[in-house]
Amino acid sequence: IATILLNRKIREASFRRRVLAAYDNTCAITGLRLINGGGKAEVQAAHIVVNGTIVGPVNASETLELQSNSRVKGDVHYKSIEMQQGAVVEGRLVHHGGAEIKPVELKLASGA
Repeated sequence: IATILLNRKIREASFRRRVLAAYDNTCAITGLRLINGGGKAEVQAAHIVVNGTIVGPVNASETLELQSNSRVKGDVHYKSIEMQQGAVVEGRLVHHGGAEIKPVELKLASGA
């Protein structure tokens, strides 16, 4: 096992860039479009279900589902959202319904 790990080739960044360019920065399996924005990937699709960690902006042109294990560190743009208990967003929630884009203001619940 140690020999295999020591002889493993390191991935080349230039190869990754050529593959992304060939597929227009779009995942062939999921259809998600990855756009480099200051070193952070942007997730962009019509319908997105998150059950893990995303660092960078998320843009769902239709529906966004944030399951309980979701952690998003970046702004979230959505038309319709479902957020389960335990999901965390460290950024702005921005609703877009049609042409108008408006930020959503969240208020903290007062503790009793």
